[in-house]
Amino acid sequence: MEIKISPFSQLNALKQKDYLPKIIDWHHQQWQNLHENFQPQQRLTKYINEYCGDDLPMMIVASEKDLLGTVAIQAIDINAEDINKKKNLWVSMLYVDKKQRNKGVGRALLQYAIQKMKNKEYQYMFLYTHEQSQFYKNAGWKKIHSPTHENSNFDVFRYSLK
Repeated sequence: MEIKISPFSQLNALKQKDYLPKIIDWHHQQWQNLHENFQPQQRLTKYINEYCGDDLPMMIVASEKDLLGTVAIQAIDINAEDINKKKNLWVSMLYVDKKQRNKGVGRALLQYAIQKMKNKEYQYMFLYTHEQSQFYKNAGWKKIHSPTHENSNFDVFRYSLK
């Protein structure tokens, strides 16, 4: 499988128009329980306004003949122990088409995101997950917290860029 990975903004307009509804559907189905009031049309507006540019936040896509998966990178402030009180890079929305899982797509998306940010001024990338802790541990991420928020448990991970 020849996986092509690139920022969403670098796809031609036809591919963007083709991929965006699938991305919205994937993300809504995967995370609607975490954002119950966030409807697909709101997600579409947010993605067009925030993730279609060449700067952060950035949506990254993996494709072959069809769309395989996504990951996003954002620079946001989070106040928590072990996390700097300045803008940090956060990885989010890592999603791989169910038919393409366990084929290296998720790992390839993460590696691309890491390489894209390696030479920036950031020291770490962070992410949180409710279900995929072992995947991130196997990919070299370090678990730094296991908090509970609104009766939901999750793990926070950090990856050193330096």
